[in-house]
Amino acid sequence: MESLNSETDENAISVKEVKEKVVVDLLSEKSELIEPRGTTLPSETIVLGPGAEYTSSKFSGSGWRLSGYMFSPRPDTGYYLLWTTYVDDRRVGSIDQAYSTLHGTIQGDPIYNGVSKYINKATLAHVYYTYNPIAGTYYKVQNIKCERKINYEKS
Repeated sequence: MESLNSETDENAISVKEVKEKVVVDLLSEKSELIEPRGTTLPSETIVLGPGAEYTSSKFSGSGWRLSGYMFSPRPDTGYYLLWTTYVDDRRVGSIDQAYSTLHGTIQGDPIYNGVSKYINKATLAHVYYTYNPIAGTYYKVQNIKCERKINYEKS
């Protein structure tokens, strides 16, 4: 049986040193080698029809967190979706904007806690993303309810 002593082993490093190295690596060009948990870009799209909505599960953890889905309005309802974030401020962007943000260039539209905001990404799907969310943060996305007014003339 072999035993090691971290105080006398020349290859041993402290937990503090390992943490510092990970942070330095994440901020350097080596960051592509380490992908923090929860940073996978969504690959499925939910298409929301008139009046449809989706409420996420609550977020937790650290690092980047993204919605599990992309969201698009049904084509016949226009380009806008109504976004609301709860507990913490966050961002909504296209998949390209989310990708750029994950790689160091913050992009997308900010949304603020409890304040609903209509966002237009034209034909691009929308993605919700957050960094180090306050535990319990969640969002709701809704399509605009289409109401059509018809004026009838009496003859």
